[in-house]
Amino acid sequence: MNLGLAHTQSRSARAGGFTLIELMISITVMAILLVVVAPSLAGFVRSSKVRSAQSELVSSLRLARSEATKRGISVGVVATAPVAGNEFGAGWKVWVDDNEDGLLTAGETVVRDYPGFAGSVQLGVTAGAAPVVFRPTGFATAAVSFKVCGKNDSTKGYTVALQRVGLTDLTEGVACP
Repeated sequence: MNLGLAHTQSRSARAGGFTLIELMISITVMAILLVVVAPSLAGFVRSSKVRSAQSELVSSLRLARSEATKRGISVGVVATAPVAGNEFGAGWKVWVDDNEDGLLTAGETVVRDYPGFAGSVQLGVTAGAAPVVFRPTGFATAAVSFKVCGKNDSTKGYTVALQRVGLTDLTEGVACP
């Protein structure tokens, strides 16, 4: 009888763990899955950053327009460190244009400061001029078009077109160089 009890205990102890071969097979299967999934995950992350950038740009334009109508004074959006073709890539500011000159000068109120995208997104002006200024009526001083793309890849991007009436049009799936 004792032999049967010992045999039952050893069998249940073995059933609770993995053998070395089972562990090696599991690790191999997981490694193969990671090799297959990783490239598509990287593409998803890149496209997500581009989508986030265009969303922040559009929201900052809407903020500037609403602040201009609320305050009864011009409010603008200006690039922090403009570089040709990537004017807004390093970030931008929404500011109250107290002296109505269309330029951010010392002493003017900054409503919100948007940080850049650390080189992962290219956000440039393709038509019109920056800074973008909204009058108290909500109208922009000029029509401006922006292109938002992933930097150093062929991810599809966006075109954000700001009309003179202060509204934005978004075009998705724009080819990026």
